[in-house]
Amino acid sequence: MVSLGPAPRQVSGKQVLENRTLPSRKLDSVVDEFKESWVKRMATIAVTGGDGFIGGYIREELLRRGHNPVSVDHAVRVSDYAGERIVADVRDRTAMMEVAAHVDGVIHLAAVLGTQETIKNPMPAAETNILGGLNILDACLQYKLPLVYAGVGNYWMKNTYSTTKTTVENLVYQYRDELRLRGAVVRPVNAYGPRQRVAMPFGPGKVRKIVPAFVCRALSGMPIEIYGSGNQVSDMVHVQDVAMCFVATLEKLLLGGGDVRWPIEVGPDESCTVNEVAELVRNLVSKRLGAPPVEITHLPMRPGEKDSPDITESSLHSVLVASKAFLNVQEQRLLSRHLRSLGTTVRSDTTTLEQIGVLAADFRTLSEGLDQTIAWYQESEGAEWNTPKSENER
Repeated sequence: MVSLGPAPRQVSGKQVLENRTLPSRKLDSVVDEFKESWVKRMATIAVTGGDGFIGGYIREELLRRGHNPVSVDHAVRVSDYAGERIVADVRDRTAMMEVAAHVDGVIHLAAVLGTQETIKNPMPAAETNILGGLNILDACLQYKLPLVYAGVGNYWMKNTYSTTKTTVENLVYQYRDELRLRGAVVRPVNAYGPRQRVAMPFGPGKVRKIVPAFVCRALSGMPIEIYGSGNQVSDMVHVQDVAMCFVATLEKLLLGGGDVRWPIEVGPDESCTVNEVAELVRNLVSKRLGAPPVEITHLPMRPGEKDSPDITESSLHSVLVASKAFLNVQEQRLLSRHLRSLGTTVRSDTTTLEQIGVLAADFRTLSEGLDQTIAWYQESEGAEWNTPKSENER
């Protein structure tokens, strides 16, 4: 655990500028230059859940941009982390207030994860995700800190994880609109990449994630298992692109560059189905191993998820196209958000990235990202995960 010492005096870039005497003709350019320099060189950022998969990449992105990340996690999960760390639980209100007193901003990731894993016992997720989220909101409000909250791409699904995460997303908007919190929401779709933990029978992870499950099965010569038909659209985005968007959003709040009015939805321009992801994984693994592609099998749909939409994708698209004739942009986005709850699509609205000056076209392609990820799992077999032993080997 790190001792951060006495709380620093909270000074904004604007306050510092007000004490400087500058020639009026150069003021605008100097202000912009100073504000950008202040953000990049002086920001200490708390990352709750900072020892997790996405949290680790956000810490690295913060360091790359010249910031000082502080991991706030309930347990030490990364033994070789050299930065500052606070071992604390987001459910501990006093601890979160103490953290907020020593930082310039917060990226809030900490949560109990899992769709089917939390269906039968929602209480741990409710306590950590909702009550912990309220503790973070109140701490940021108390110390006037910018907050970037991690929403979920499947915010409309009726399961414990989606429901608890979206509850706090709505509270972020409430605190922003009613209490003037500097808050924004980043909604990544399915993040993947090296270092993502794999669940049983390959590793100790508690939550089954699509890419680790597909890749480890293919590398082990086992059939790739898909829940449901596999026709569900489920966008995939590389974790480094996710981290970049979180930090870019926080920097915009630090610079006072106006509201990030809409959730930043982080995903690709082109969507794909679960079947297409499985097909790409098995072919990339086949090429690497010089072996025939593994089979693909289908299992019953998991609790809390949909396999078929209430309204077809083409009908939803037709409604949205027709709405452009009589709705403005904000009204169209609201309509799109509600219509998505009728389908099975986990797809991002990439136009929201414009709020932070990012283009989805600059993200890694799925093929490039998966190939890099497969290489990592191939190299880390025996250290990060293991092929299950057959009956004869036990």
